[in-house]
Amino acid sequence: MSRFANKVVIVTGGASGLGKATATRFALEGAKIVVADVQGPAGHRFAEDIGGIFVETDVRDSGAVDHLVDVAVKEYGTLDVMFNNAGVRGPAAPVSEMSNEDFDQLVSVNLAGVFYGVRAAARVMTPKGQGVIINTASIGGVLPTAEIAAYCATKAAVVTLTQATAVELAPSGVRVNCICPGVMLTGMTDGLPAETIKRLDRLQPIGRPGDLTEMAEGVLFLASDAASYVVGHALVVDGGAVAGRPLGI
Repeated sequence: MSRFANKVVIVTGGASGLGKATATRFALEGAKIVVADVQGPAGHRFAEDIGGIFVETDVRDSGAVDHLVDVAVKEYGTLDVMFNNAGVRGPAAPVSEMSNEDFDQLVSVNLAGVFYGVRAAARVMTPKGQGVIINTASIGGVLPTAEIAAYCATKAAVVTLTQATAVELAPSGVRVNCICPGVMLTGMTDGLPAETIKRLDRLQPIGRPGDLTEMAEGVLFLASDAASYVVGHALVVDGGAVAGRPLGI
């Protein structure tokens, strides 16, 4: 398949986790990939492996995000898909114990970083009358969870940002959607106790965490022509967690 032959795709947070899995899938379908991440060495190696380019980018810096998009356009002539995926989870703790530093980090990466990406992509896509912007939210943005209140708040904001910008940009031919992944075993879950992982598994009717490739397929669907009438949508890919709880949970 080559749904994305010669399409130019930026993936932030692309050196690991969902970003890496999604960039890999886009590359397999013919896309020209720009990997963006704060992980310089890992990002460079991965971009080379998939035949793309790497731009070290801290999404908390609006100028860095603008530069990222400028590099993609300079290198490949255009931008077709912007996947604003970079994010952090932060520590799980009661809201009364959360530090200002942890809160600020969550807001600056998970919300401001996505906003900067949407804005930079819109500046390129709107004049040409086409393009796709996809943001990574979370089921935490639609199903709030205790002790990760700030994380949930930033992801809920991403859902709303997606909807508002989708309404604004749709008349210009630019589609904006977001994906709300359920539990995935990535670097963001490293260090969680085994019992916590088992509990997370039980919270999903399907009985297991999501595979990164399964999540990536949701992103590729939103970016594809098959989703040409999908605008302002928060695609939940979570094994049924938001739908309800198994008996006894």
